[in-house]
Amino acid sequence: MFRGVFLVPASRWSLEMNYDLKTHLEAHQNDEKLGAIVRETLEFIKGASVKSWQSPGTGQSSFSVARMYKVRMKQKTYRPEAFIGIEESVSSLSIRDITVHLSVIETDQGVVSVWLTDDQGPPIGIVVGKFLPIGGSQTSS
Repeated sequence: MFRGVFLVPASRWSLEMNYDLKTHLEAHQNDEKLGAIVRETLEFIKGASVKSWQSPGTGQSSFSVARMYKVRMKQKTYRPEAFIGIEESVSSLSIRDITVHLSVIETDQGVVSVWLTDDQGPPIGIVVGKFLPIGGSQTSS
């Protein structure tokens, strides 16, 4: 069972995205703040069957998103090996309070949360949540 990613019921998400999220990430893989996480994310989704979702509405405060991740990281059930980019994203989201929107890439291996601003510039936060087996950790092959 996967724990650690807050998922909104699919009925409240929009499938219609006015951009290709993978292409957007590829354009920002040399970003000085999150470029390394973007490259890891692209490797994670490479060759996978993906579904992309975009949250509806006016967005939320980057400070609130950072606090949400900080709280989750303190939970007893938090497993650091299940995440890529969480600490870097908390740091980036905490720099200044701006409105961010969540876009999600869902694969058979996990869920990628991409936090974007209204201007669709470089991602402000990227968190990869890998599906791990209950009671164990994922091993590298």
